[in-house]
Amino acid sequence: MIAAPVRAEPGVDDVTENAPDLWTTALHRNGRLVLPARPRVKIYLLIAAAVLLTNGGDTVNRLVSDDSWSVFDYFDPISALLAAGALVTLLNNLRIGRYTLTVDSLGVTLGRTSLRWPDITRIELDDDEVVVHSHPTSGTGELRLTESTLHHPQQFATWLQAEHRSRR
Repeated sequence: MIAAPVRAEPGVDDVTENAPDLWTTALHRNGRLVLPARPRVKIYLLIAAAVLLTNGGDTVNRLVSDDSWSVFDYFDPISALLAAGALVTLLNNLRIGRYTLTVDSLGVTLGRTSLRWPDITRIELDDDEVVVHSHPTSGTGELRLTESTLHHPQQFATWLQAEHRSRR
């Protein structure tokens, strides 16, 4: 059963200088901090849909007419197929909450992958990605929190390290 997506409170991830305070407040008030997919992911979705509609329509028109195809005419159906694949992938990822980050009393969850606090060994920043490592015996490996979820990876890594230390 898939849980309904939970929206972060307005402003929880918007303000650069106050973000850690807002995250802490949301975590203590609600028992969890939920950061949904950033608008960038939804923009990718719209771009893929536009490419699919434009190139798919051109392809259908070309198939219906008796015009001959040049080498460049094959670009439309190929790009329409690629856009359709991207569209389906993005929609599915949004549906299952793949880009939704949750921090609660149990640990850190990204989509369907969870790491419990005792299983987390270290948290580090790696090229604007927050990487949450776990014990090799936990079976999960690591969580990579990317720009699809985080506005402020440096601040979030520092905040999450503090949360991790307080839960040992």
